[in-house]
Amino acid sequence: MSMFKFIQYICVPILLLGTGVQGCSLHRTGYGENGSITGIVRVVGNEPFAKVVVTDADPKAGMVNNWQIIGPLAPELRGKWQMKKVTLEGETCKPTAPEFKKCFQPSKIINLVKG
Repeated sequence: MSMFKFIQYICVPILLLGTGVQGCSLHRTGYGENGSITGIVRVVGNEPFAKVVVTDADPKAGMVNNWQIIGPLAPELRGKWQMKKVTLEGETCKPTAPEFKKCFQPSKIINLVKG
């Protein structure tokens, strides 16, 4: 087999397959991106299906976002910080409940905002 045919029939399809798989990566959906959010911690829904959310206002878009909070800090936020304004650092995630469009998994509370 000549080097040209090897490249044409073996290497090119492998490279194309690799770029196609990379196009479907998790970051294309916006999940797994690091950042921070600031808002009011609330609990919505009835037990046993209650969810912890952080509600933030987006003045540029003129809308309010309800971020579903998941992970190990969710119980602490629910217990200690309910109805208080906080700033959380962490990463975006895929919501586990269909009523939410945004999800956040905090890694730490970076500061409490007065107000």
